[in-house]
Amino acid sequence: MGLGNPGSKYEGTRHNVGFSVISKTAAFLRLRLRKRCFCPYRAAKAGESLLVEPLTYMNLSGDVIPYFRERLDKGEPLAVILDNMDLPPGRIRIRFGGGNCGQKGLRDIIDKLGRSDFLRIYIGTGHPEDGTPVPEYVLGRPRGDEAAVLDEACERASRAVLGFLEGRTPEELAREFN
Repeated sequence: MGLGNPGSKYEGTRHNVGFSVISKTAAFLRLRLRKRCFCPYRAAKAGESLLVEPLTYMNLSGDVIPYFRERLDKGEPLAVILDNMDLPPGRIRIRFGGGNCGQKGLRDIIDKLGRSDFLRIYIGTGHPEDGTPVPEYVLGRPRGDEAAVLDEACERASRAVLGFLEGRTPEELAREFN
């Protein structure tokens, strides 16, 4: 599940790197993300798994959990792809379990799921260096070198998602992509 905000206003922003990774993964697999009527997400079936982009705003990402509760309760693994300001731009960190790192979308997923035992693929966006307020920074579009660095990180994170879909363990993914 890639996290982001819906709509063209947010496309290409730092906060939407999770959506970018899901889109790149779907494109590689030649899949098309589709929205079903009355469902707050877009999804594509990748084998037995799903690639998902919640169409709620970031802070309400957990609102899609009820739609997948049965799959998750039966043990289908979950991976959440999201931005992380505490990592330098372009750095990837793969972790299994843990807290929400102050990320409200991740917190909402943990709250709605009732557990935190799932894979997280973080993509570093760094902190604003020029005093830009955090909301303005994460909802801003990277430019120049930073845009290229984040795009390359999304490509690598997409390869990590493909590894996850192939059944590679969190430890294997962390060794290769961290």
